[in-house]
Amino acid sequence: MVLWILLMIAAFRMIDGFIRSLLPVMFKDWGMSFGEIGLLLGVFAPVALLAGALAAGLLVNRIGRLRALLWFGGLQILSAAGYLLLASQDGPISLSSALSAVLIDHFVSGMITVALYSLMMDWSRRKHGGTDYTCMDCIGVFAMMLGTTVSYLLAACGGYWLAFAAAIPLVVLSLFVVQRLYSRILQHPHWQKLQPE
Repeated sequence: MVLWILLMIAAFRMIDGFIRSLLPVMFKDWGMSFGEIGLLLGVFAPVALLAGALAAGLLVNRIGRLRALLWFGGLQILSAAGYLLLASQDGPISLSSALSAVLIDHFVSGMITVALYSLMMDWSRRKHGGTDYTCMDCIGVFAMMLGTTVSYLLAACGGYWLAFAAAIPLVVLSLFVVQRLYSRILQHPHWQKLQPE
């Protein structure tokens, strides 16, 4: 049961690292200055992420944990598609042309973070909450690192276009895994009692 929970978190978080890890290097390769990259990823992106987190905070309990995971996770297709569209263009990419893709991507990332972290808190035992939550988060971080490694390998082999094209079916696959594992987890009486739904 615990293994299923950790696998579900890993499947969800791997896509996070897969999509977003390429951005600083990619923007530099596309001709942006360090100042523009800093403005894009250090100012605009965190604001969008916070807005997404606030929106998710209003929705998660209303639509339920599983729907939140699947709906918000599915929106990562928009994230990958936005960067795929940019990668398909010829010539340097300006800050203004990349801004909408970054805003959408990080808004979605904020929503995903709230949905997943809410579940991780639900699944943490009352007497060992800090330990359980930290363990789950560490698994998520390692999964993101794996996603980062794969995306860089794909980008090195076939360019940024290939990496973001591969991200779209990976998002679908991760959602399938999440749905199946979540259903199995809810069948266990112990974890079922901890769910607010």
